[in-house]
Formats: sequence, C-alpha cells, structure tokens
Amino acid sequence: MTKQRYFSQRMKTTLTAALLYLRITKTCVQCISAFRRNIVREFAKELFFNATIMISFITLGNQLFREKIATPSSPMHRKVLTGLLAGLLGCLLMVFSVHVTSDVYLDLRHLPIIMMALYTTFPSAIVTSLIIGLFRLAYFGVNQSSITAFVAAICMGIGCGLINKLNLRKSIKWILSVLTAFIIAAIGFPFLLGKLSLLRDVLITYYCIFAAASFLIFFLLENITESNKKYSKMKEEAKKDFLTGLNNVRQFDTLLNKAINEANERN
Repeated sequence: MTKQRYFSQRMKTTLTAALLYLRITKTCVQCISAFRRNIVREFAKELFFNATIMISFITLGNQLFREKIATPSSPMHRKVLTGLLAGLLGCLLMVFSVHVTSDVYLDLRHLPIIMMALYTTFPSAIVTSLIIGLFRLAYFGVNQSSITAFVAAICMGIGCGLINKLNLRKSIKWILSVLTAFIIAAIGFPFLLGKLSLLRDVLITYYCIFAAASFLIFFLLENITESNKKYSKMKEEAKKDFLTGLNNVRQFDTLLNKAINEANERN
C-alpha cells in the first residue's frame, strides 16, 4: 500500500511538471512568434530607446544633483523639486513613446514613479505621478486613453508609496512595484485596444521590455546609491580627523579662506 501511494505521488508530480513545462513552452513560442511580427519589433525598438533615455537621464541627474536629491529627512520643497525632476523624465519618455493606435501610447513612464517611491520619498512619488498624468492630458489631449493613463499614474504613485512602507528588502519592493505596473497595464489596455491579437502582442512586448528595463534600472540605482554613500563618507573624512573627529588642517584652511573672502567683500 505504501509503495502504491509512493508511485502514485511520483506519477502526479511528474505529470504536473510535464504540464508546467508544456505551458512554459507554449508561452515561449507565443513570445517568439509575436516578436517576429514587424509591429511588435517596432514596439521593442522604441521601448529600448525609452530605456536608454532613462538610464542617461538618471546618470546625468546623479552627477548634477548628487547632494540635492530628497531623503525622508529633507524639507518638503526639496521633495517636491525631486518629484518634479522625475516627472520631467516621465514627460520625456512620453514624448518618445510608441504609437500603438491614434490614442494609445506605450512607454516606460511608470519607472520614474517606482524610482521616486522606493529611493526617495512618498511625496516625491505623488508629485511625479501628478506631473506625468497631467502632461498626458495636456500633451496628447483629453480622451479616454489620456484619462485612463492619468488614473494609472496616480494609482502607481499611491501603490508604490504604500509598498515602500512594507518591511521588506529593497529588491522585493521593486519586484512588487513592477508587478503593480503589470497589473495596471493588464487592466487598462483591454479597455483601449479592441483587437485581441494586438492586445496580446502589446502586453507581451510591454512586459518583456519593462521587466528588462526595470532590472537594469534597479541595479543602476543600487550602484548609484552605494557610490553616493562612499562619496559622502570620503567627503566627510576629507574634512575631519580620523581619531578625534575634529576639523583637520584642510578644513581649517577652507574655513579661514572663506572668512577672509567674506571680510574682504564687506570692506
């Protein structure tokens, strides 16, 4: 009896694994056939261009505003300015978006919202989502697609802000935020795209490119965060004595020159 149960369980496990393998294979075949179509190839090319814009913007922005990016302890005006900067990135991504139909556009505008929610503050994420949503209405006109995009941006800002409050690792929060973007896309696109074949191709392309771009952006942000921490530490160590914690000769010379220049300006 025990042997029969054992072989029965093994048979069920084998059949389950075989069915799972067949489903994965079927999905891969659908992805390959979808990418062979010219329209989907065009979507992938434009979305890749979106990703390169975002990587360049983040890298350049970090060099220019390394010490001005908002943190939880920053004043509100800095949080708003950081959100405006990320909102500008979202607007730039929309300008270079993919035209699926006359009213439907495909881009990576939700990634700046995720970035603000997880790496800066909740107010910055809300400001970013508002800027992106309002720009969608102003630049592309008020229609069903724009209203849906506006609501989606606001939902992303609120959802990612709440996810950031969870006591989880940063990588898990990022994955949950990306899944939130996928769910919003799965809810929004069926209302805007009538053809089932076009909807399938758009979602497959969007999911693949968004997942790849989010993976690259996450590791870029982690690298930048670690680099900024080391930069701040080295900058502090350049001013303080290692043993006493007091200002060193270099900092004394800097402050002395500053005081002399201020005195000369007054006179």
